[in-house]
Amino acid sequence: MKVYGVWTPVRLQDLPEGTKVLTSTWAMKKKANGTYLARVVPRGFEQIEGVHYDGASIAAPVTNDMSIRIIMVLALVAGWASKIIDVKGAFLRGEFEDGAEPVCLKVPEGFEQFYPRNVILILLKMIYGLCEAAMAFWKEMLKAFKAMKFACSTADPCMYYKWTAAGFLIIWLSWIDDCAYFGINDDVKESRKEMNQLFECDDIGDMEEYVGCKIDKEEGSIKFTQPVMLQSFKDEFDLENQHEMSTPAKPGSTLPKVPEDAKVDESRPISDQGWASCST
Repeated sequence: MKVYGVWTPVRLQDLPEGTKVLTSTWAMKKKANGTYLARVVPRGFEQIEGVHYDGASIAAPVTNDMSIRIIMVLALVAGWASKIIDVKGAFLRGEFEDGAEPVCLKVPEGFEQFYPRNVILILLKMIYGLCEAAMAFWKEMLKAFKAMKFACSTADPCMYYKWTAAGFLIIWLSWIDDCAYFGINDDVKESRKEMNQLFECDDIGDMEEYVGCKIDKEEGSIKFTQPVMLQSFKDEFDLENQHEMSTPAKPGSTLPKVPEDAKVDESRPISDQGWASCST
């Protein structure tokens, strides 16, 4: 918070009367690589639409699934390198829109020892949990790619491309703060260096996973799988111990409209009566 200048403390009595003060919570999870993540998050649902944010700016675009597949095919055909980076502290870089009322935050649990009891934090930058944080960061990404001389695709707002002086193509795809980039080795290294001058990034390396999918590369082919999601279904629904489920209707059958005067004959199964459902 200090590095990015996210907030500044002010005395509660110095705030205008009636100022809305948001509360916060802690979001914690174990990442796929085994590391633990803890993040303080304002309760964005306490924000007031039209006062703190524009209701049309609460969702940021992400690259299209079809774009990912098309570019992966191009990379396969052209023998491109495909790399992944993750922007650190992405949502702490977004700027508030001019004219919006300042967002005030109660000192988060665990931070009380660093501030007097009568202090409220005014947010100077976006933070994870605010309604408009994702859109604000995407706008920062657009500025970054413009500075890097990349053009934005007219078909996908999260696809950015540039032709090098030698005539080679470099393509970036963004999914909020996760970016995949493609091109010949020397070009992607140089492009990665440019991005790191604008944002502090984690270099994930070769594209082996992206947006929840595992990517298996074999000779002349690429396969997308989702083992983590499948395992979560097995764990949640105990699928290992489930038997095959039966259904009351025959596969491929069409459900007819129920007659207005339809009655249920309790002496026969409904499946034998030819009705999908009945009114009594």
